Amino acid sequence: MQNLLIDRPSEEEKFEIMKKMYYSIPESSSGRYSLPDLRPMDEVYSDFLKRGDSLIVLRSGEEIVGHVHSGPQIDERLAFGRSGHIYDLFVSDIYRRRGAGKLLLSASLEELKRSSYLTVTANTYRLGAGWRLPKSDFYHCDIHDGKDSLSASATAIITSINPFMQIFSHIFFGKVMYRIGPRKSTLIGIGLTIFTMLFFAMAQSWVLIALGYFSLGIAFGAFINGAGTMISLSSPPERRAEFLGLLRSARAIGFMVEPLLAGTVAEYSYFVMFIMMASLIAAGGLIVIVFTKDRLITS
Repeated sequence: MQNLLIDRPSEEEKFEIMKKMYYSIPESSSGRYSLPDLRPMDEVYSDFLKRGDSLIVLRSGEEIVGHVHSGPQIDERLAFGRSGHIYDLFVSDIYRRRGAGKLLLSASLEELKRSSYLTVTANTYRLGAGWRLPKSDFYHCDIHDGKDSLSASATAIITSINPFMQIFSHIFFGKVMYRIGPRKSTLIGIGLTIFTMLFFAMAQSWVLIALGYFSLGIAFGAFINGAGTMISLSSPPERRAEFLGLLRSARAIGFMVEPLLAGTVAEYSYFVMFIMMASLIAAGGLIVIVFTKDRLITS
């Protein structure tokens, strides 16, 4: 937006902002707190300043048209570290829905990147909503004001790349299996899945996410056809169905355990979650390399 500047308030401006924040607490908390229940304003905000809180303002000329207040708080779920919290974000009516809030929030997150906090939290008491963002994801997030974010239809198209590519992947690897063998096909699938996790870990736009789903679609056709064929060639005919069922059971266990494990790690960092997944997949690839042999399909 034109003529808007991120700045720090003077001591006098800081006092006026704190006064407005203090007297708006009953409204912003939907009545959860009332003024008689609060300590005097000077005590509340002197504590904030002593512990390292930050106050950033947005100016239009000399006029302050918005502010954001952030600082540390104890995160009960992380006994080994503190969490940063965005306590208050305000924009004057005339500048709302024009990107001013995005400027303030971006400035606050940029400052929090340089902190020792493991996560940042915020709450919207009026709507009962909130969010929690691991620090490692500051570098992978983009704050949208609704103008440049992906629509629901675009998101659906990107996620459909995976099953779409599987159509061709199954056919392709089913044909080349006779030349390369099922073991190589399985390892190609594992390798492409590792690349997929790395694409997702580094994604800062929809392009890498789309490439990840593209890679995943090819990977699944290579892996499942290779693994199924390898088991069929390696197992006795009378137990072939049993071992193929074991493959599907192992995949079902993965479908059950993976969301629990990934969800737990994602509480702290999506980046670490994808790197962890890539490492586990690589370990599976190492097992295939060490404990299996090439078996070509013969007529």
